[in-house]
Amino acid sequence: NAQRAAAILRRIHSEFQRIIHCRGWNVLSITEMCCCGDGIDHSHFCRNSNAYNSNSNKSTKTSKAKTAIHRKNPSKRRSTKIMPDNVLGYNLTSFSRGRNTPSNGKRNAIHLRLRRPRTHDFYSYEEIAGTMCHELAHCEVGPHNARFYKVMEEIEGQYAVFL
Repeated sequence: NAQRAAAILRRIHSEFQRIIHCRGWNVLSITEMCCCGDGIDHSHFCRNSNAYNSNSNKSTKTSKAKTAIHRKNPSKRRSTKIMPDNVLGYNLTSFSRGRNTPSNGKRNAIHLRLRRPRTHDFYSYEEIAGTMCHELAHCEVGPHNARFYKVMEEIEGQYAVFL
């Protein structure tokens, strides 16, 4: 199962990398989120590099809808969110200061649910790719409004052409 999850995230990376690059977004990572906090973490986007790094076993177990922070090494404070079962992904946006930062200082970490809660059966690739389109739209528009859905449709169109 871990190998299949890694393969899905590599495919997502390769299929969406062109869209992310063309739109000038600064997507730092794509990770698997899991209902029990044991998702595989795959960081692969670097603004100035095409490196793909696979880092597993970095998530923490937490109670539902809470954030836990690795406390063993405070200098490496990484948080893992456990989301409700009906959430198929989320885009964690952070901002960096300074004028010469890409995407106006926005940095995005995208988290995708690859497996169904509790059973851990994988969603279809089409469902996962659709969630990725949705989360990428959040790189440009935060709330789910008309502009958001317009951007999401543009991304879906680009994905169909690039694929």
